[in-house]
Amino acid sequence: MALTNPALELTAHRGIRMLTAVFLLLAIYALADFYANPWAYAGIRPWLALAGIGVLAGMTAWRVGRGAARAERLPATFLLAGAAAAAGYSGLLRLNQATASVPPQRVTYAYVGHGRFETAEAGYPPLSPSRFPQAWLEDRVNAIHPFEMIRGGLGFYQYNQARLQDEMRAQLRLEDLQR
Repeated sequence: MALTNPALELTAHRGIRMLTAVFLLLAIYALADFYANPWAYAGIRPWLALAGIGVLAGMTAWRVGRGAARAERLPATFLLAGAAAAAGYSGLLRLNQATASVPPQRVTYAYVGHGRFETAEAGYPPLSPSRFPQAWLEDRVNAIHPFEMIRGGLGFYQYNQARLQDEMRAQLRLEDLQR
């Protein structure tokens, strides 16, 4: 059954079509890069910056959707704002890394429990990896782990958690084989 009310058709307004396409691109980038990028924020969570990105994208989307029915314009605006904020999470990491003036430095951290790694080296923030099961980490109290750290042009530290991910996957595969 085709829609006969043009006010509810998402392809009727050029701005809504454009917002839908940009939303899909941002959502795909955000999901793909979140899982493919081994770098994570060190010592900060950029929620305020991501909220700002979302608000700016939402304001822009609202203007682009001008002339469309409110039933189309409002959801498209919110979806685009959310996708822009999600893409900003990975985008800020990529931009910070690209603007770094020095290559990544290897820093040794010790796991101190409660999901937290600390280093004795001055100037580096503690790490709280969120992609790892708490039970897996708790078996490693006082274990030493080297991380690549970088401080980019945006002024925050980020770390590469690929080595820790590989270690976790190898141990989980070994446990599966032993069952």
